[in-house]
Amino acid sequence: MVGHTFLFSPRVQWMADYVAEGKMGQVHYVTSSRLNLGKHNTVTNVVWDLCPHDFSIAFHVLDEFPVTVQALARSLVDPDIPDVAFVTMEFPSGAIASVDVSWLAPKKIRNTVIVGDTSMIVYDDNDAEEPVKVYDKGLVLPESDSYGEHQLTYRYGNTVAPHIAATEPLWDELGHFLSAVERDETEVLSGGRFALEVVRALEAADQSWRQGGHPVTLDPKSTFVGAK
Repeated sequence: MVGHTFLFSPRVQWMADYVAEGKMGQVHYVTSSRLNLGKHNTVTNVVWDLCPHDFSIAFHVLDEFPVTVQALARSLVDPDIPDVAFVTMEFPSGAIASVDVSWLAPKKIRNTVIVGDTSMIVYDDNDAEEPVKVYDKGLVLPESDSYGEHQLTYRYGNTVAPHIAATEPLWDELGHFLSAVERDETEVLSGGRFALEVVRALEAADQSWRQGGHPVTLDPKSTFVGAK
């Protein structure tokens, strides 16, 4: 088991359950921003430092792993250690995701947006009162054989901030691990396969920016021998 603590956040788990239950219809895209001023790292770059969190959230919510990763990165200090990066990914379902990370931002931002057919979710980790909001908004496209009769209309429904009980993610993560040990279970939420796919995506993003932003294709049929 690998310590992807965000998977044990009640807010992230709520979003994953909401998507899995089909309440959003088909998910079209996910965007995520993790920005702050500092702290600069002399050992690793901003991709390896910050992207693991947002990658793990996106993979968990979408319940799939990317097949294509593309990244652009820049550095103010050391050309080999970028402090800002923009990563885009494509998934087998056709969904896409973008992850923006930076050590050079004027304001701390921890924001994730999920857009589906029937609703949209905004998760603001800095909002202590209403961190998750569901927007009943979207497009309505009537079916018609005539192009001229296709009239786009927009649906503006209610905005709901669900009550999500606050618990400590690290505590829940440790409890999950101990429970798996006690029950001799091999499948855990942040198991070996999941962690491997996060690292593969990180490697692909790192390779992409070093190659000038060329997309890197990942083999969706790759296997990992070991725990899930």
